[in-house]
Amino acid sequence: MNRCLWIAMRFCLCAWLGAAALFVVAGVLEVMSPEIDQPTKNHLVTLRFPPYYLFGFSLVGIGTLSSILLRFSKRNAPSHRRLTITAAFGVLTLLIMTYDYLQIYLPLEAMMLRDDGIFPGEFHRLHEWSKNINAVSATTCLVAALLSVVEPQRPASSSSEAATE
Repeated sequence: MNRCLWIAMRFCLCAWLGAAALFVVAGVLEVMSPEIDQPTKNHLVTLRFPPYYLFGFSLVGIGTLSSILLRFSKRNAPSHRRLTITAAFGVLTLLIMTYDYLQIYLPLEAMMLRDDGIFPGEFHRLHEWSKNINAVSATTCLVAALLSVVEPQRPASSSSEAATE
């Protein structure tokens, strides 16, 4: 079970970073394309973002839960501090993502789905805020992912010390 949790934590946190990066690249290419009209771009955004958040919450959630379970396993005593910090950054990532979804994405989506097709002045401010908060979220997840893949220091054995003397 312990090995499965290590694999799940590492895979999920790292997978989310890759998935989010791919999403951003694909999204920017769509938005910048002169071949796609604005109503279609808006529709594509409303199709893409719900799975983005679903995958994000699922992957970061599983990674974070795995780090918490590992933290409380007696077999991982040498890694307790690192697992605690990993879990804290995972929880922080989830909190940021929740704020982003509820306070930024949902209002932006409502603006994009307006029948008149006109974006209110607040749209651009929220969109900039969305880009910034997503960068912070990705950074906190990156810290958690990096901590999850760092191998713990092994105590030097007496045989290797004797060989170097």
